[in-house]
Amino acid sequence: MSVNLDNPITDFSGCHDGILLEFSKLKALPKLLGQLDTFEEAQETAAELRQFFEKVVKPHHDDEEYELFQSVRESLKKHPESAMLARGYIARLIEEHRYLEKRWKNIDKTLKKISKGKTTELDIPALTQFAEDYLAHAEFEEAYFLPLAEDILSDSDKAKLGLSLHIRHLEYPNQTYI
Repeated sequence: MSVNLDNPITDFSGCHDGILLEFSKLKALPKLLGQLDTFEEAQETAAELRQFFEKVVKPHHDDEEYELFQSVRESLKKHPESAMLARGYIARLIEEHRYLEKRWKNIDKTLKKISKGKTTELDIPALTQFAEDYLAHAEFEEAYFLPLAEDILSDSDKAKLGLSLHIRHLEYPNQTYI
């Protein structure tokens, strides 16, 4: 992940676009599974979606909860008029993260079977609902929380957040010690 050190809020916004694009593949999966000539493509799509959730979505939630939300909480001392609203948004977003992650576990079980070439019953309403719920989550965050965070965080706070995110995503080589 490349972090905009000047304004990391834009990175959170941009991340949602990619996540939503990937989850649109969930809606296409039933069609792929329904045709013999696209079953292999369905296997690949299922495997990619599983990996995407673990390597992108879950870390994105962690970045928000451990970095962005914490930065906003710390800045509320300077913005007491926004404290209740910001805390309410943060509580809602964390609750939605847990809800989406729990829903994903059920979907992931099915995707795992598909990725291994096994036939399984696909819960199309659950896939559709998950995609819609994630879209609603992202839209709420984009429309309400990120603009509030933009207003609350000073340039210094944003720089600190950007640096923190940058450090969080540095790849360190494995070190062995004797």
